[in-house]
Amino acid sequence: MTHPILEHWPEISPHPIPSVIRPENEADLQRFLRSHSRPCVIAGNGSKWWLGNPLHPVETCIDMRGFHRVLEYSPGDLTVTAQAGISLGALQQDLLRQNQTLPVDPPLADQATLGGMVAIGTSGPLQQLFGSLRDKVLGMKVVHADGTITKAGGKVVKNVAGYDLCKLYTGSLGTLAIIVEVTLRVFPYPEETHSFAIDAPDGHMAREIFVALRNLPVAPAGVVYIERSGRPNRLIIRVCGSPQSIHDQLSHLATRFPGGEASQADLLISEFDSFYRNTLPFWLRADSLLSSITQVTQHIQQEKEPEWLVLDFSSRRCHFALSSTSVEKLQRIRNNLRGMNAVLVVEKAPLALKEQMDIWGSSREDLFLATKLRRALDPSGRLNPGRYVSAIYN
Repeated sequence: MTHPILEHWPEISPHPIPSVIRPENEADLQRFLRSHSRPCVIAGNGSKWWLGNPLHPVETCIDMRGFHRVLEYSPGDLTVTAQAGISLGALQQDLLRQNQTLPVDPPLADQATLGGMVAIGTSGPLQQLFGSLRDKVLGMKVVHADGTITKAGGKVVKNVAGYDLCKLYTGSLGTLAIIVEVTLRVFPYPEETHSFAIDAPDGHMAREIFVALRNLPVAPAGVVYIERSGRPNRLIIRVCGSPQSIHDQLSHLATRFPGGEASQADLLISEFDSFYRNTLPFWLRADSLLSSITQVTQHIQQEKEPEWLVLDFSSRRCHFALSSTSVEKLQRIRNNLRGMNAVLVVEKAPLALKEQMDIWGSSREDLFLATKLRRALDPSGRLNPGRYVSAIYN
């Protein structure tokens, strides 16, 4: 048995390739975890294989694609419960039959599984209108490293008070527990989605336009600025809803920005998806505040002119694709960005570079709490060892 991430193993870990198992149910997964004590890597479709620090030695790759069913769907309550290995595309097809959707557009959404998407915790530009993926997770079932099964949250929008463990698991990169089931809040499917593109000379002008949108009767479903070698710089505003709503919003945009161009296509997701399919060897991400996002962008551009820049105002993230860089340059950029309340993440890079630095770049003083949580929930460090912030493994 094999798995797609094994094709990229030399770029994921310097250690031997693991064997692969594919449990079909919780009992299979429990039996494996209780009868084997060695570290393992958890994988869905492996579409985000490039994200994370180099893996420590692992014996087994747990292929979660056998968990691929919708378990419970209540269109009237706007909730759905599905297994972690279902693809986002398959889940959306089921929801579309009731004219509903899960409004997220993470990188390479067509390849993403539900569990992998939640483990990464990335929502995409739709976060501008619908909130983050973490906000949509209502409940979760997980299997811990010792085979214990626990549940968090519930299956309704309003849950009892207390600490929401779902928010802890979302974005933890599979280092705390194995997600096997997720309950989500869903939304009515927009009748139409259109785009409005505005030529913008630089990120500073794009930010001014984004701020100006607050004074218009427009509810963008994502606002992204793009610089790409050989193409004009432009800001793309996506709107969705009923035909009348879209017509009104596009009219307001055209009046305020007469040089802009409306399109019936979803230009934003097309550009965003293209970025995550490029073959350049280095992908960087800067997480920033809106107040300093253009300063952060300009600083990185001065250090190393990127071939591709995607500035997602929805999530306050700047994405860069480069043909070359060095550890020294990345460390210098990272140190300078800290003074701007920004963090540099090296999303994709050759393994040799990742082995010389922590790709997450987190220097928060409260990381000791994350270390305690990791030790409490996975004391032996069995799950995706080494993948997350280096400090939590100390």
